Amino acid sequence: MPAMLRPAGRQQRTGGRLGPHTSFERQLMKMRIISRCITFVLASGIALFSQTTPVFVGAAYLAPTPPQVAPGQVLVLYYRAVELAEGGIPRSGHAEPPIPTSLAGLSMQLTQGSSLWNVPIIEVRQSDPRRPGFSGPACVLTSVKAQIPFEVDPTIVQDAQSGSVALAPTAQLVLYAESRVVATTSLQPVPDNAHVLTTCDAGEDYQASDSCDRLAFHGDTTPVNAGSPAYSGETVTVRLYGLGQTSPAAITGVAAQPGYVLADVLGSPRVRASLTPFVNAIASAPRQGDSPGLYETPATISAVGLEAGSVGVYHLSVALPNGLSPVVPCGGSVRSNYVLNVITSQGVELIPLCIGR
Repeated sequence: MPAMLRPAGRQQRTGGRLGPHTSFERQLMKMRIISRCITFVLASGIALFSQTTPVFVGAAYLAPTPPQVAPGQVLVLYYRAVELAEGGIPRSGHAEPPIPTSLAGLSMQLTQGSSLWNVPIIEVRQSDPRRPGFSGPACVLTSVKAQIPFEVDPTIVQDAQSGSVALAPTAQLVLYAESRVVATTSLQPVPDNAHVLTTCDAGEDYQASDSCDRLAFHGDTTPVNAGSPAYSGETVTVRLYGLGQTSPAAITGVAAQPGYVLADVLGSPRVRASLTPFVNAIASAPRQGDSPGLYETPATISAVGLEAGSVGVYHLSVALPNGLSPVVPCGGSVRSNYVLNVITSQGVELIPLCIGR
């Protein structure tokens, strides 16, 4: 069941970020930060006022729906108002495989129907991204990097007569701090929810204004760029989260072994790839709807499956078509001259490539 897809047209720039320049804008920024902190405190069940305060939750044509997740997907969940560790010290921790189900005093459980799973937690961080002059636990941001169990049921059922589609039952994710319930949220399991890994997925600190760029790699694991272009006939690799269950069935929380491959669904591949000539594509462009273009060239996927030694990371090998002939060579102001399109049921993710002549 595809998520919200953008209309045809592969290149759409997201809105820019402007800093406040006037006293009014600075005051407005402070008000927004305070409002944001209050919103998350209320959502966490902490009473700030003696009466109910209306809170804006979004704008759309449908009611807000639970975030979609795939079996085995690694993702980061963000919380406000999670208490600091003992002594007022920010919680912090990183785990290597096998991934534990408790880290830095936090733990998670996922339930779906009568099934219950302990959730592996890869990393915990607490930081305070506010501007100076604000204080209080309500604005402390807690990030929890976790893996959705492979055992969760993502089955989608389609009625043969009406064609209507029913998603799998939702799942409930509960966060605990020192065994006390902190927050509960609903998640919607789906067969796949692909995410091409970016420069922001490496685990380093980054700011909300940073550009999170998708990457493709040579066979020696170095990135493809203007200084190190790829060539026709070469096989490049892409790393992803969220491609779902494998064959044989993968094990949650442990480093993958070789041979856990992505199976087709009813004879159809779950991921495709193609190349499109395009100069200086945006590496962080939002996911697009799939609308094949006139100049798009299919690319062969030689292998796709879990990356050996990693947890929840998929390795996609793409053989670049022979005969690619870039009109504009890379160099100078030209950062890329092709786009590698990674296509799944959720849409298209664009990866700028530099193809050498």
